[in-house]
Amino acid sequence: MSAVLLRVYLVFALCVVVGTMTLGIRESRVLGDAVTQASQHSPGPRDRSATNTAAQWPAHVSWIAAGGGPTPEFNQLSLESDLALASGVFGAEEGVVLFAGGPGSRAVQVLDSEERGDDLRMALAEFFDARQGRDAHYEAVSIPTLGAATREATLDAIRRALEGGPANSPLTVFLVGHGDRGDVPGDASLSMWGDGVIHPADLATLFDKYQREHPVRYVVTSCYSGGFSEALYTGAKINRRVTNFDRCGFFASTWTEQASGCDPNPDRGAHQGYAVNFLHALRGEDRSGHAIARTEIDFNRDGAVSFLEAHTYASLSSASIDIPTTTSQSYLRDVAPPADGGGDVAPAMPENDAIIATLAARLGLAGRDEEARNELATRELMINALRRDSEAAADEENAAYERAAAVLLGRYPVLDDPWHPDFEATLRNNEDDIIAFFESAREIAAWQQAQEVSADVAERLELLTVDIAPYRRFSRALEDRELAARLHRLGGLTWTRYERFLA
Repeated sequence: MSAVLLRVYLVFALCVVVGTMTLGIRESRVLGDAVTQASQHSPGPRDRSATNTAAQWPAHVSWIAAGGGPTPEFNQLSLESDLALASGVFGAEEGVVLFAGGPGSRAVQVLDSEERGDDLRMALAEFFDARQGRDAHYEAVSIPTLGAATREATLDAIRRALEGGPANSPLTVFLVGHGDRGDVPGDASLSMWGDGVIHPADLATLFDKYQREHPVRYVVTSCYSGGFSEALYTGAKINRRVTNFDRCGFFASTWTEQASGCDPNPDRGAHQGYAVNFLHALRGEDRSGHAIARTEIDFNRDGAVSFLEAHTYASLSSASIDIPTTTSQSYLRDVAPPADGGGDVAPAMPENDAIIATLAARLGLAGRDEEARNELATRELMINALRRDSEAAADEENAAYERAAAVLLGRYPVLDDPWHPDFEATLRNNEDDIIAFFESAREIAAWQQAQEVSADVAERLELLTVDIAPYRRFSRALEDRELAARLHRLGGLTWTRYERFLA
């Protein structure tokens, strides 16, 4: 697979890197001590004295934080940083962290400060087997963890916390990493260490079985994480009954959209992802750790910052592709009656109103809801056109690559297999000729030109995806207001449940 093809796949199928989507600002982290350094605001060296530290199960567990990726290649340093920050925000003495391969594993991908590797070998790698991570190295897990973030360990930790906590004690579940979408929201998944996955039904089953005495708030920051709103329903099936227990979820994006937040760059200060904005907001801080004026985050004026208010602040402050969502928004879309011209009046929705007012002013659309929808529709058409152009450019690049590869392998048949017994001798005996081929062959020139075209289209698509995000957030907030007004007029149990989910 060519370099650009792989880059497009990684960006739009696994997790969109914040830096790519924000005009070169890259998602990153810095981590010294796993708890205290998480609250600092400037970069610093990793504290290797903290590596290989195993945590113990606390006497009381009020939160579980888990995630990473299936292999070290997908355990970007920013994910470890988010889990460290979560530990500091929620209180390290009352929670459990599961990350990557656990204590002792060299599973954290960190971007190199300078280029490494033999030029010819790197050129061959980029040509024959482009993949992420060759510009990075791997370090040991440096935050105290109970163990590896496998599917089994994560679900067991949630089960144990729900079984063992005092009656009526709430539990927070915080999950970070890479997600995949399915044909329906309930098919969404979160990748865990060792290639296991967690689905919304896995959480719903645990919540249904053990939640009778424990309200649950759960946060998922991966791509397509909005699909985990299905855990609001018994068995995670919307055609079955809504849970009778108190649970609510907060997600970095919808079930159809990617999210930002996965990057090996060690500059924590450049983060724009949902997790860093959400967690700092719970402290009454912006993503750099500076205090936020109370009027900018305490939307209901009760003197405290709730999860919903932190979620709302993340929606307003993140310069990323994210479209943050909640279980209550998904519930509205499932149960609100259709419009019938009944003059519906929206109830008080301070957080939603803040999104509408702030983004309307920022986008120059105050009081012009229809114009906002038209602007969004125009940008959606542009994105769809660019996606078609990107697919065509990628196809042409791939065809050019196949032509160039056929000529090169016709001369040196094992050059695409560094494990072949003849590879080293082939490279050693023909190094000058291979370099000359990459420098002057017309097939390589055609491939490189196709690469440039494909990269240009991909970059324009990425920038437009960032540009459209606030319009999508604004449009969704407008829809929430309309749906809540209809449901409020309907009243009854469905409205009562909606109010409970919000609370």
